[in-house]
Amino acid sequence: MCIRDRTTADDALLEDMKIASLTHVSAVSGTHLAIVAMTALWLARWISHRPLASTAVAVVIVAGFVFIVGPAPSVIRAAGMGLVGAYAVVRGTGKRSLALIAAAVIGVIIIRPELSTSIGFILSVCAAGALIVLSQPMTTALCRWMPSFAANLLAVPVCAQLGVFPVLLTIDSQPNLWSIPANIVAVPALGPIVIGGLAVLASGGLHVLTGWAVFGYFADGVGWLLQWPAQWIVVVSHVAAALPGSVLPWAEGIAGVILAAVLGVAIGVAVLGFRKTKIRWVASAVAVCALAAGMGLPFIHRPAGDWTVAFCDVGQGSATVVRLDSAHSLLIDAGPDEVKLADCLSVLRVRQTSVIISHFDADHYAGLRAATTGGRTVEAVWTSAPSLADPRVSEVQTLTGHEVQGLSDGMAFSAGDIRWEVPVSYTHLRAHETLRYIV
Repeated sequence: MCIRDRTTADDALLEDMKIASLTHVSAVSGTHLAIVAMTALWLARWISHRPLASTAVAVVIVAGFVFIVGPAPSVIRAAGMGLVGAYAVVRGTGKRSLALIAAAVIGVIIIRPELSTSIGFILSVCAAGALIVLSQPMTTALCRWMPSFAANLLAVPVCAQLGVFPVLLTIDSQPNLWSIPANIVAVPALGPIVIGGLAVLASGGLHVLTGWAVFGYFADGVGWLLQWPAQWIVVVSHVAAALPGSVLPWAEGIAGVILAAVLGVAIGVAVLGFRKTKIRWVASAVAVCALAAGMGLPFIHRPAGDWTVAFCDVGQGSATVVRLDSAHSLLIDAGPDEVKLADCLSVLRVRQTSVIISHFDADHYAGLRAATTGGRTVEAVWTSAPSLADPRVSEVQTLTGHEVQGLSDGMAFSAGDIRWEVPVSYTHLRAHETLRYIV
């Protein structure tokens, strides 16, 4: 969490963090750099009240942190946006901060032009911009109903989520009912981890250079203490991902992106003009309408034409969809590409699927997540009997929430006019030979 080393994190934890919108905690994000920069600014202001001196100290410390974790494009992007966010929080929002973020964006693109098309960079800019424009007015508005510290704690993740929501939809990320509460209770634990982690790195380096045992003892003690806030973030991720509503339906395609943007702008107008009753009510009404449309459109089933069997273009691998009735389809393998399969299922208007995975090579199952996003659900999962021993079965069970069942001789299923069965014994066959016998 301090230096973006995720090699020891298991896939289930990383997936739960993604669902709970806490992925930024395990990467060097703008949040990490903002924590480092704010700590440096506050320390510098405590020593000297000269703005130029305190800003210079923050830049030097952030540069040192970037050197430690490595100057990858994502780290440089996070550094630029983190410094802007820290400045906005410490100095206040306003035109000066907007000019600063514009300068930071231009500077980062000059240094790394390829970041202009990076989704991570776009997300950082949107989050930082939303924080600068909305965080202070939203905090002021929320102070009418709650204490100031609670208002500030709530305003920051809400503003950030409003800023990145339309962009996230372009990468097939669904809204999460618990993402804001999860960030509120988890992100405060990141501060001690980042600052304490840097202290551990520094003391460990001094121990190596000087050989003094006291530095080693200090690093070990602080490291032991830091396991508790880290465990807290892990617990929050698991709980938020397991709660009902962890994945909410939202309109797909350009309509969903536009509705998300309208929702964010309407809430922003309501917040910025909250003292003017008419503006507030009109903006609130627009926000409610955009929210209702965004969450309601996935439940409107438009006919996808007359089809019974469809072969999805997923590149290398296979994904076949059999239409069982108007609401239910059978998905045979899921291909390697989640995005391509999601596009295919969207065109076919598939909402509920039963899934058969012939075997667990990536080109037959890696795109399965597409069957669980975009308002789609998985009703049951089967696989060939030899494949039940594959360790990736547990990954599929976690993803779909259903136990993977084995297919055996004589098993037969029917739905509407469609009937499928397992007509011959195939337990002696190699896994890649089983698909033609399953259906």
